[in-house]
Amino acid sequence: MTAQNSLDRGKKPVQISLRCFADNDVQFTNREPPHSNHNNSTVLVFGTETTSDQYQNLVIGSCGIWTNGNLEKFYLFYDDSSKQSLTEKIKSHVAKTKLPDECTIDIMSRDEFVTKIFFPHVYSGRAKCVGFDLPFEISRLAIHHGKARNMQNGFSFKLSENLFYPNIRIRSINNNASFVQFAAPIRKKSEKKRQTYRGYFIDLKTLNYSMTNESCEDVFEVMHVENKSQSKISLESIRHNIEKTMTTYQLYQKLIRQFTDVFLLPEESANKMYSPASIAKKYLEKLGIKPFLQKNPDFLKEIIGFLMSSYYGGRTEVRIRKKPVRISYLDFTSMYPSMFVLMNMNQFLKSEKVSIKHTTEKIQELLEKITPESVSGNGFWCNVMTICRIRPDNDILPARSDFGKGKAQNIGVNHLKSTDDTALWYTLPDLIASKLLTGRIPTIDDAITFVPQGVQEFPNDNVQILKDITVNPAKDDFIKQLIEKRLN
Repeated sequence: MTAQNSLDRGKKPVQISLRCFADNDVQFTNREPPHSNHNNSTVLVFGTETTSDQYQNLVIGSCGIWTNGNLEKFYLFYDDSSKQSLTEKIKSHVAKTKLPDECTIDIMSRDEFVTKIFFPHVYSGRAKCVGFDLPFEISRLAIHHGKARNMQNGFSFKLSENLFYPNIRIRSINNNASFVQFAAPIRKKSEKKRQTYRGYFIDLKTLNYSMTNESCEDVFEVMHVENKSQSKISLESIRHNIEKTMTTYQLYQKLIRQFTDVFLLPEESANKMYSPASIAKKYLEKLGIKPFLQKNPDFLKEIIGFLMSSYYGGRTEVRIRKKPVRISYLDFTSMYPSMFVLMNMNQFLKSEKVSIKHTTEKIQELLEKITPESVSGNGFWCNVMTICRIRPDNDILPARSDFGKGKAQNIGVNHLKSTDDTALWYTLPDLIASKLLTGRIPTIDDAITFVPQGVQEFPNDNVQILKDITVNPAKDDFIKQLIEKRLN
């Protein structure tokens, strides 16, 4: 492929990347997930303090255990290699520290905390493990780390020498979210078939991001304190760490109340929130909308692959650079949801199934006749649910490649030409945009149009999405209702 951008007019071929569909043969069952701990009222919250050098080694940490909202136990732990003089100093400082409800503070080493408190509660007792930036906090407890098996780009942290306590696997998704779970433990032969418990971890940094789409690094300053060395530990630093753990629990309560009272979602699903998209998926489940493959078990996986390769969302196009021009400022409220409504995608969301039609001649004729005026009507965009296979020939189309100096793959909207006769799948709106920009009509090898069939059965006629929004999933477009609510 040759991708020619607005700055480099050369025709050097470049490799491009495509999204693909990986068929993992998902089976839809009602089996309880391995990270479920319904009705467990115990919450373990912990936080650590580290050295401020590049190693950020553990100095001290604290942990509180709450049951039904009441603080039951509180612990302060220190690094296993701490000198006896330091541990005596910690005990002396702790004796001067008071907690609510006259809760006492037990002092122990990191190893004792992990083997006697952390695993018995979080793994064996299935308590909720809560923290702020959990991947970092868990890594401070680790005695060994390595690559995680069966988790691409993940790390595995070993916290205990006890072979029957599992490692913890962590994989970063982005700056605000990570997957955190227990790895499979060593088992006896008779226990090999038992389902692996993956734990119930809630990273408040991730939960907040899921509900607000914003980072909360500065949510409270108590999260950050520096210890230049272990010898500098003081009563103030101990109190600061204890306050950090107590404040973390308060933040947990606040976010859970918002999750249940504002978003009207069940508390037990809070550990499955990784981004705002996770909230949206929960709403689909609440409405009773079935997953696509569950409704269309016989749908050709090859067609799904074509669809995936045609997806180029989340891009920004710049047509004029480094040149002063007059502009008209236009703002957009909820752009992606608005496009969802404009294109009447709700009919696919609630359909009983989706069928396909090969419409090559019809779509080719549409491209030949398309004009800027013909796309300005709202009704036009309800009829563009089509993907087309073409051989790019200097058409202006999106493509993923390493356009910059780094290794990251970015989407560029460039003049694209197939130098080896490779055909690619593009959505009809992308081809319409190319026609209007270049005046050239792409030649279509094949066009597949998607057609919704019927309306699926829904368990409830009225579902409350927010406190003042009730939706009939069979009749209403709940995305439109959310947009209108945001405008009010």
